[in-house]
Amino acid sequence: MAYGDSKAAGFTDTLMASLNALPLYPTVNNAGHDDLSIPNITVAGLVARVASDLATRPAMDGMSYQNVLITIGANDVISLPAQATWKADTATLLDALHAKWPNAKVYVAQAWRRGYAASCNSLATWLGNVLSTRGGWAFVGPDERVYLENGDDGATYTDDGVHPNNAGYILAAAQWKAILGY
Repeated sequence: MAYGDSKAAGFTDTLMASLNALPLYPTVNNAGHDDLSIPNITVAGLVARVASDLATRPAMDGMSYQNVLITIGANDVISLPAQATWKADTATLLDALHAKWPNAKVYVAQAWRRGYAASCNSLATWLGNVLSTRGGWAFVGPDERVYLENGDDGATYTDDGVHPNNAGYILAAAQWKAILGY
């Protein structure tokens, strides 16, 4: 399951097709629950709605998600909240996901947005602090500050300095696939 801001919507189909091309058993299947992306959402916004979002995501065919892929932060950097607030909200979000699917690994991408490099770097540090207190179930995901920014301020892999273009979403799927160990 992919969950988060608008970036969560673009890579899942490519990622699923790529994983299903591998000799995995069983076939990777999200049964139509492959992503829940909310445009312009912040971490605080996700926390406000996470209970209702999770209520719409029952276990699939009696099984739980194995991985939850989170994209957050690109909207937070526009008006960076206080560090303690962001970290508490992120912890609340991760803990809610873990309570719903205790056997799932939760991965959180490090956000990037053109013009907000310093704030994105702050969020990456804060995220590392939160993840370090979540044991063996929460991990850092792909680093958008590297692969989306790409040394060219996002010109190659974004159309707007925030959202991946088609090539960017293909690259995002490859980044997630590598994080998942495939």
